[in-house]
Amino acid sequence: MSVSPRDLLTQGKTLSVPERLDVIRELAASLDAEESFWLGDEWAETLDRRETSLDDGSAKCVSWEDVERRLAERIQRHVDG
Repeated sequence: MSVSPRDLLTQGKTLSVPERLDVIRELAASLDAEESFWLGDEWAETLDRRETSLDDGSAKCVSWEDVERRLAERIQRHVDG
């Protein structure tokens, strides 16, 4: 039985951030060179750096609720002029 891409994404969102980064890295590595032209060493270095900062506790994490609230505030300021 195969899993639909939407179901896979839904399940993937339940993973921890380090687990998600691992999945991203593995999926990116599975692409043919022609398909992954946009993925380079910088991408891998960024993922590694972010994973390390999460693991060692130096990352400043922000909840989605805070991000959403701050974006809404910025949009409102822009609308209000």
